Amino acid sequence: MHVPAHAFRLPAPLSNSDLTYRYRRCIVCRMCGKVMDENNRPMALPNGNVYSRKALEENMKRNDGQIFDPRTGETFEISKARSVYIL
Repeated sequence: MHVPAHAFRLPAPLSNSDLTYRYRRCIVCRMCGKVMDENNRPMALPNGNVYSRKALEENMKRNDGQIFDPRTGETFEISKARSVYIL
């Protein structure tokens, strides 16, 4: 289960602590439901929708080498998809 980063709150005693905490935020692909990371990077289609690389590859196998966007019904070539970098 993935919890939105903004939904997580520290317990009151730790809120004012001088300790440093690192929280991992993750982005989940809407097409396949898997986490997008350095091994399954996010890819943006020309229409702005973002899916994972692995989901797009699987999608292409089912659609004769074309990417079918399930949200808009549009089709694209993989060469039109661009890597997304999140800082």
